[in-house]
Parts: sequence; structure tokens; C-alpha cells
Amino acid sequence: ACTSATFIIGVLWTAAATSYASLMCGRFVTGLGVGLGLAIDPVYIAEVSPPKHRGRLVTWSETATNVGILLGFVSGFGFRNAGE
Repeated sequence: ACTSATFIIGVLWTAAATSYASLMCGRFVTGLGVGLGLAIDPVYIAEVSPPKHRGRLVTWSETATNVGILLGFVSGFGFRNAGE
């Protein structure tokens, strides 16, 4: 609940930002919420999954997270000159 609340507060703060500094503060709070969620996710999966599949499920979760981060960097690289 705390993780979700942190994320929601950060998103609302970012959406309501009227200055660059406020936007960055909102992004920071959103990042905290996302980071907390990413830290809790593998622990939860490891606790609720059957022992036979535990390692594979946690590995898929971590792999998906890292692929998402990679795609974010690739899209940033691809659109680096889009505003010019």
C-alpha cells in the first residue's frame, strides 16, 4: 500500500506540476515508488511460488524489468533528434 501510494502521489504531483522544479520533484517521488515496487516484486514472487518454479519465476521477473529498462534507453536513443 505504501509503494502504491508513493507512486500515485508522484504521478499526481508530476501531472499537476507548473514549473520544471516541481516536475522534477514529482518524477523523483514517482521513481521512489517504482523503485520500491521493483524491490518488493521478486521477494513476493519467491514467497508465493512453489519451490519447483521459484527460481525461474523470479528470473523472468528480473529479466522483464531489465528488458524494459533497455527498451527505455533504446527509445531515448532513437528519438534523440526528434525535437530538432
